This record gives sequence, structure tokens and C-alpha cells, in this order.
Amino acid sequence: MKKQHLNETLKLFSIILILFLSSCDRKHAKELAGDYSCSYSAYTWNIDEGVTWDYSTNDTILKVVRIGKYLKILEEKIHIDSVWSGKSYYQPINADHGIRVQFADGKIWVNYSNGGRGGGYEATYVGHKIN
Repeated sequence: MKKQHLNETLKLFSIILILFLSSCDRKHAKELAGDYSCSYSAYTWNIDEGVTWDYSTNDTILKVVRIGKYLKILEEKIHIDSVWSGKSYYQPINADHGIRVQFADGKIWVNYSNGGRGGGYEATYVGHKIN
């Protein structure tokens, strides 16, 4: 009887712990999701011509969307457990394509690159949360 009661208590405790931890993930994702006012710079390059285009602006809105336990940034989904304040996160998408993200104190830094052997593209966003 005592062993059965202990097993039921452990199961109940496990369920409560799982619910608590998943709600922390949702809260963390909710805090990071939103619009960020960013400066934006980008360029492309190719092996024959070097840098072929350079562009920058100070008034770009970068949207960070919460989808369950994921954040969607520039069409890339990142699990919320991977992104913590002050720590840089890098997600390789394939050999020549990746995204690097860092959040700190209501600010965001994102570097997105895509390329291949003949050329590529790189964009950087730096900004602060506006909502």
C-alpha cells in the first residue's frame, strides 16, 4: 500500500514538474518574441567580382515570432531552449547556410549567411525590441 502511494506521488510530482518546466519555456519564448527596430546591413559576393552589392539602413523591423517552443527568425525555426540572454546561438542549416542569434537586455543581434563555392549573401541585424 505504501509503495503504491509513493509511486502515485512520484507520478504526480513528475507531471507537475513537466508542466512547470514547459510553462517556463513558453514564458521565455513570449518575452523574446516581438518586433525589433534594427539597423540592417547586407552584401553579396562572388568569386570573380568580389563584393557586388553593399546595402545598409537604420530602419528595418525584424519580426521574431513564437510558434510553440520555437522562435521563427528570418524564416528559420530555433528551439527556445537554445536561445538564452547573452549567449550566442548558431544553427547551421547546411554546409553553406546558417543563422547566428544573440539576445541580451531587450536587444537582438542576428547574422544570416547563405552561399556556395561561387558566391553568397550575408545580412546582419542589430536592434532593440519595440513591442
